[in-house]
Amino acid sequence: MAVLVMLIFLVLGIIFPKAFPSDGAFPRIPWVIFILIWNLVASIAGAYVTSLICRGSRVKHVLALLTVVVVVGLIVLAGNVHKQPLWYLVAQIVTGVIGVMIGGSLPVQGKDPRAQGQQ
Repeated sequence: MAVLVMLIFLVLGIIFPKAFPSDGAFPRIPWVIFILIWNLVASIAGAYVTSLICRGSRVKHVLALLTVVVVVGLIVLAGNVHKQPLWYLVAQIVTGVIGVMIGGSLPVQGKDPRAQGQQ
């Protein structure tokens, strides 16, 4: 999911350069809303799929995905710190974290996160 999101953002950045301002300019509100919602939906889907296909503890797998989201978000933040507003970069990380927590907590048939966390 992370690769898919990054590829979609790359294509959007090429087709619609104003979606990702590179000069510290304030991103347009419709693009901000779209990108943050897309981050949320993609991270929910990614965490749900992780919960669905994992073997063993769902909690450990979702926490591993959460770690990946935070690390990739911090790398993107570091690479764009003077190109995009800081609040915008932090908001992308926060929506990713929230999405992973939502997706990881969705019920999956046959998998109880509390029971698997105790094994």
